[in-house]
Amino acid sequence: MSNLAATHKYKGQWIIAAQLAERSLALKRNKFGEQHLETLLAMEYLGTIYSHQGRLVEAVKLEKAVLNSRMRILGEGHLATSRAMSNLGEMYHRQRRYADAERLQHVVLNFRKELLGADHPDTLSAMSNLACTYRAQGMLDESRKLLESVVEIQVRVLGEEHYKRLQTMTNLAIVYLKQNCFAGSISLLKMSSIVMKRALGEKHPDTLWTLRWLALAYRASGRDRESTELFREVLVARAEVLGQSHLYTVEVMNDLEQM
Repeated sequence: MSNLAATHKYKGQWIIAAQLAERSLALKRNKFGEQHLETLLAMEYLGTIYSHQGRLVEAVKLEKAVLNSRMRILGEGHLATSRAMSNLGEMYHRQRRYADAERLQHVVLNFRKELLGADHPDTLSAMSNLACTYRAQGMLDESRKLLESVVEIQVRVLGEEHYKRLQTMTNLAIVYLKQNCFAGSISLLKMSSIVMKRALGEKHPDTLWTLRWLALAYRASGRDRESTELFREVLVARAEVLGQSHLYTVEVMNDLEQM
């Protein structure tokens, strides 16, 4: 059941993924108990799905429970504890609790650099997460420096078309946009969206996230017609995938109203 949930998660089918993950967690709680590794993995997985659905209060509650259990059972210096801490940091970021997110992300990054090395994919993910929190706090130069470093290393470690690198490219493009580097932002967003459409699908949440930012970059550079068309495309897809009332769907509705 968890494998089936993962398939729907990869496709961006969050409602179905959440239902399957909830059933999987209930089964594992009954079979193994609350503190078993399998139960904690199921809690962690469900928390990430809730986070993508915008159900942040539920997501944080689950991830806090996972982190506390891992700290108690495995200790702070364990990769599984680091993963739970990273997940919680991302959820804090989504809640705009940037100081809390940054505190956890620094701990995760330092731990992974020491244990795994600076070029390990998990270390690069930690760098990218911290860079996004820097960006959210207006620390654009710090964010850009980190993300440019990550993108360069990811080419060598993961390959040019790996989805993690595509996510980093989009995040870097957002920084460029906020620094009014419109041409650089649009170029990165176009490249990232083309590969995402092919690799993930046209309606995958990550593809739509990148396309929305491309529409924002078009608007910022005065290309209103292209921006409007792209906003409409993203709105239709998000309404279909996430529902009309989802915060990400409403987000694009607000974008269109500002045109």
